[in-house]
Amino acid sequence: MENAVKVSVLIPVYNTFHTLGRCLDSVLKQTLQEIEIICVDDGSDPPTKEVLETYRQKDPRMKVLTLDRNYGILYARREAIMESCGDYIMFLDSDDEYVSNACEIAYKKIRKKRADILQFGTEIICDPYADKQKCYYVQDFINVHRGKLKDRAILKECFGLEKRDTKYNWNLWDKIFRKEILKRVVAYVPADRCSIAEDFMIYFMSTFYAKRFYGIKKRLIRYYFGAGISSNLSGANVKVYQNMLGNKLACDTISKFLKIERTSGTIYNEINEKWEQKTFADLIWKLICQCPVDIGAEVFDLLCDSYTATRVINEIVKTYGRNCFLKLAKMVYGAKCLQPKEGPVRTIGIFYHRFYNGGVERVISLLVPRFMQWGYKVVLFVEQEHPDDYALPEGCKKVVVPASRYIPAKRYERHFKALHEELVANHIDLFLHQASSSAWLLPDLLLAKSLGIKVAVTMHELLANPLLRDKKAYPVKPYILRLADGVQTIVKSDEAYLRQFKVNARYLPNPFTYTVQSETKEGSGKKILWIGRLESLQKRPEQAIEIMAKVVQAVPDAKLYLVGKSEYEDEDKRLRSVVAAKGLQNNVIMCGYCNDPIKYFQECDILLMTSFFEVWGMVLCEAMSYGMPIVCYNIPYLETLRDNEGCAIVPQCDTNGAAREIIRIMQDDTLRATMSIRSKEMAQKLKDFNLETGWKQFIDGLSISPAECDPNLCICLENILDFYGYVKNDPSEQKKQGMWRVTWEYWKKYGLIATVKQVKRYVKRYGLREK
Repeated sequence: MENAVKVSVLIPVYNTFHTLGRCLDSVLKQTLQEIEIICVDDGSDPPTKEVLETYRQKDPRMKVLTLDRNYGILYARREAIMESCGDYIMFLDSDDEYVSNACEIAYKKIRKKRADILQFGTEIICDPYADKQKCYYVQDFINVHRGKLKDRAILKECFGLEKRDTKYNWNLWDKIFRKEILKRVVAYVPADRCSIAEDFMIYFMSTFYAKRFYGIKKRLIRYYFGAGISSNLSGANVKVYQNMLGNKLACDTISKFLKIERTSGTIYNEINEKWEQKTFADLIWKLICQCPVDIGAEVFDLLCDSYTATRVINEIVKTYGRNCFLKLAKMVYGAKCLQPKEGPVRTIGIFYHRFYNGGVERVISLLVPRFMQWGYKVVLFVEQEHPDDYALPEGCKKVVVPASRYIPAKRYERHFKALHEELVANHIDLFLHQASSSAWLLPDLLLAKSLGIKVAVTMHELLANPLLRDKKAYPVKPYILRLADGVQTIVKSDEAYLRQFKVNARYLPNPFTYTVQSETKEGSGKKILWIGRLESLQKRPEQAIEIMAKVVQAVPDAKLYLVGKSEYEDEDKRLRSVVAAKGLQNNVIMCGYCNDPIKYFQECDILLMTSFFEVWGMVLCEAMSYGMPIVCYNIPYLETLRDNEGCAIVPQCDTNGAAREIIRIMQDDTLRATMSIRSKEMAQKLKDFNLETGWKQFIDGLSISPAECDPNLCICLENILDFYGYVKNDPSEQKKQGMWRVTWEYWKKYGLIATVKQVKRYVKRYGLREK
């Protein structure tokens, strides 16, 4: 009988008793009698087993291979191919059926054309409840290449590098194969579970051995769409993603096959690499666009285990940019692949964009030697080097990685890869991220955590700051910080807020290095110090100049020392022109950038601060240690201003009030002396904080779960953020932007402030609101 078998029909079966009878009837009634039917019972339920047994007893041409459990369709087909005896092999799914003369037509045609593979047409029958768009897609995919193909054209016309190059599909069930082809292929088919892409795997390897292909339009099979696994991939459960990973198994198997066959650098390798990337991109799309948040961590673990976390994170950022960060931050919370390695912290990696001209940079320069004194090894990660960089203690390594500040998603990959290499090469145990306002904080954080590194974030800005600079980032920030192992806040109110989001937040003040002076400060009382970055949104040096114009009316010989510089040369020039316009050249001295401004604290009498917002105000601490009375705008959450009797606080932007306070302090020696004493008392109180104990407790507590939050308050805050995030992502809201946004875009684009004429033109062009 074996010699008489012309065609072997292979049917994997798993729990399809309701369609199996129809399928088997269509095969047993074939006009070609010299066939064998090999059904593989892939661990089916009892009703399905009963149907198989009934039909096996009806016809001796039917064989049933019974597996002890469900191995999946790939394994079932593998077993069936090895068992087959026919000269040719056809595949049929247990929910489809053949037309009555399918085997006869296919057999005669493949022999007549002397082909290794013959394709025939398909009649698609869509389930009434099936997704119509998917049905149309399948109809478009199940196409037939009419006529012959030879050698490599068989591969290229099916899997082409571009979609327009594909002339036919890789399904197994609409083809008939010469047995020898599949017998050679089956040696490479793994005994792994694979419910999707098994056709792709087997057919790809078949094209390697096939020399002749022929296609006919005649429809020989009825395909019932809407019942199988591949027809119902909604993305709503983890099993969907487990099945989709069959694509990776297929590409990996083909890679091993091609390596054994020594085809390096050929079209086969090129096409396989292309399909591997495509299937990976499809998985990422399904994760971001269809995966529910409640199973996100499990799916993220699954993908990272299969593809590595670094590749998954990089692909998400490269493809979707920041638009997906809110959902991504929620989804990956609790993922096992982001858990840090157990063990003590020996090496700390500190990251910030640069190391000069700013309060954050100043704080880092003070922290590095302290960490080293406390027994830690420190590596500093920056994105640029500058002649004015703070000095590092001996033994501290500085690593420069590509920039991530003000860059689009497509350029982030260079930063990502370099940071990955350096974190691994320097054996970092704790990654201390100091750029909490970075647009790419989330992928930086996920990268380090995926490497098993503990991650802590220092909040050098207020949680509310994104409302001024990047409103879309505001609802995302707490969810990102929740992923960190610890968050250092410098504002107690932010610590309380973050703890409601289960963030392991802890208040830790910035380091205080200046010695509190014991002697009474002497001087004329007419020298005012303003120190900071010359930047209009936060620091507002123009208002210091405006205040000084009012002060000199009462105290003509008063002097204001503006210490600092802008990131843009044009801004420095603009401020000088403002000074000249007000006739204050003899009263306002622009001192430029100073790495160590101790001489100004020693020589000046009053500190003026015009900031819209601050988080710590290092300059306040340093001024108070020298007993300088302080005049500043009200910033109620600032810890350095709370209960500080050495400060005269006026409402925001009250330049008249600030000028009156300065004049009052200048003209009242007793008041100035009293405020000087109170300033030093406050400085001593801040200095008494045991920073070493605080930091060590913080680092040791990175693996400890945060304190319980009020669940009702947590839900309320989450609703506020989620609703706010929805509004800010509504396209109708995109034009409702303030004037600051226009100026900010020009700063980023041109590196200078825009002229009024340019701004108005920009506003008109893009339909923005003008203020």
